[in-house]
Amino acid sequence: MTIPGVVTELQILDPQECNHLITTCQPFVETSKVGPSPNHGRVEPESRQSKSVLINPDDSRFTSIQPLIQKTVNAFLTISQRRFRYPTTHVEAVQFTEYLETDFYTWHMDSSPETPRFSSASLCLSSPCDYKGGDLSFRDILDPDDKKEPIKIKIAQGELLVFPSLLVHSITPVTQGKRYSLVLWAPVPPDDYQQNRNTTDQSEKPVMSQGQDPILF
Repeated sequence: MTIPGVVTELQILDPQECNHLITTCQPFVETSKVGPSPNHGRVEPESRQSKSVLINPDDSRFTSIQPLIQKTVNAFLTISQRRFRYPTTHVEAVQFTEYLETDFYTWHMDSSPETPRFSSASLCLSSPCDYKGGDLSFRDILDPDDKKEPIKIKIAQGELLVFPSLLVHSITPVTQGKRYSLVLWAPVPPDDYQQNRNTTDQSEKPVMSQGQDPILF
């Protein structure tokens, strides 16, 4: 399917690799937060209901899956650079997310003044046969079969979907089963962001210290 502004149908991981990621990460998930970044947010059950954990490259809990994470990161950065022409070189800690029945995430965008990002990606670890609902939806991209409704995308297992971080999106409620995924973000480097703001206020703190998580990969 061709979707304006979104890169789809990038098969990165096979089912065995996806299952390995799930069994490794699932025991460590905690209630997901909403805010400038996963480490600087707050619990808002009316906006988001899911559980998640951040995967850091030096975390011994995730040593066995680091080659799979790096494989996913490399694909994400390559697409961001080639298809969107973004000068992306690193990503933040990768987020593993669990959506159980009735879980959801309302409309939001991944980039903000506090946490500027170039691009985002979602890699689905679950087979579409394992759950119902839980679609990735983009508010400002209409369904080609229903011009009045936002498009809803069911991502294939192991497929990476890449999009600009300024696109407003959501995860529709899961109505049956469990949905597991990886979420990635490519941040705007602090120096580039300060230059783009065209400010001479030297008292302003660097963006990284205002809430953005460390660049890790």
